[in-house]
Amino acid sequence: MHTIEIQNFKAFGAKGVIFGPNKPDLTKRPKNILCYGDNGTGKSSVFEAILWAFFYDKIINDKVPKALIGEERDNAIKQLQLKYNNTETNVDFSLKINGEDYKTFDNSLYHVYMLKGDSLTVTSDISMLELYSKVRFGDADLASLILDENLSIIITEVNRILSDMFFESLQIEESQNENGLIILRDDARGISKDGELPLFFNEAKIHLVKLLLLLSSVELLAPQDDSSHRVLVLDDIFTSLDSSNRLFIFQYLAEHFRRFQIILLTHNVNFFNLAEHLINNHYKENDRWVMLSLYDATSEFKLYEKYQLSTKLL
Repeated sequence: MHTIEIQNFKAFGAKGVIFGPNKPDLTKRPKNILCYGDNGTGKSSVFEAILWAFFYDKIINDKVPKALIGEERDNAIKQLQLKYNNTETNVDFSLKINGEDYKTFDNSLYHVYMLKGDSLTVTSDISMLELYSKVRFGDADLASLILDENLSIIITEVNRILSDMFFESLQIEESQNENGLIILRDDARGISKDGELPLFFNEAKIHLVKLLLLLSSVELLAPQDDSSHRVLVLDDIFTSLDSSNRLFIFQYLAEHFRRFQIILLTHNVNFFNLAEHLINNHYKENDRWVMLSLYDATSEFKLYEKYQLSTKLL
């Protein structure tokens, strides 16, 4: 996905924004996107626009009762769509992917995985079914991931990452008390729990485990052939992580998801600066990334591309 044009959608009014590079080269691989925006500048609206553009059929099926047919169903769908319209312009929204209306855009080769930070809210336990219920991961049957050897593969990978990349003593395993329930184990402290986790473990570590479980699931789900377009969209997943783990999570994403287009949305300026530094100086991959900032200009949300002088407006 090189660009998504967003107009009259949620926070964005008639002028809208074109989210993506200022001058995309459609003949080349789409660039990764690192986007900073304070709360209330349209970041979540960008996430929702991408979500609607790629999953609108599933959103409609989830939110419109299947018992409705004919004109009743059409009216219910229309009412659902109206909720996404900008409240000031109050006209039908427009979304275009790579310049083409989302309804006619061929997304059959796109595998899009979307995760918001509020999906990682610390709870008393870690249930894989609950985690999967809060994300959009392509067309996969997520319930199948807790069956057979799939969950074992995910757990093994998370344990390896926790040890090798995050230098954590924490490990996980599947509980026998409930299908898909995760045990957190810290042998150094003699603790092994599948419930009341916040009483025994740092909330940032619980957050990290949830995040790694979901990202390892994406790795397992994603197609391996290069004819497919893999897109990973993450919105504010970094705030609850420890400062050191924000560094490690970016390194993990950069090294494990090289075959994906990565779209990172954040309101944490420290993480934005850290990621920008790693891109430019450690990985030296500034040609694969575009840095964007969303901002509020007198109640009109605009998009600024770093190192460019112009603001992209429709």
